[in-house]
Amino acid sequence: MTAATKAALDTALADHFADAWDGAMLTGWVIQMAGVNAEDIGVGGQTSYYREVADGQPSHVTLGLLEYATTMFRGDLLERSQE
Repeated sequence: MTAATKAALDTALADHFADAWDGAMLTGWVIQMAGVNAEDIGVGGQTSYYREVADGQPSHVTLGLLEYATTMFRGDLLERSQE
């Protein structure tokens, strides 16, 4: 990711967080992405994974955010399966 793109992403995430939560300050973030090349779709192409985190973010914060997201997602799946 280029420095300009990373700076724009940092700003966009911080602005969105502040808008959504009454001006709250964003203190950490993780984005996990998956993708495949267009020519590989439908022919068994391999999915590629990419992760981006906030600059200077300690690894314990990144791991905590990933664990929280996993726990919350599993909880949502359990709730939906019991409906």
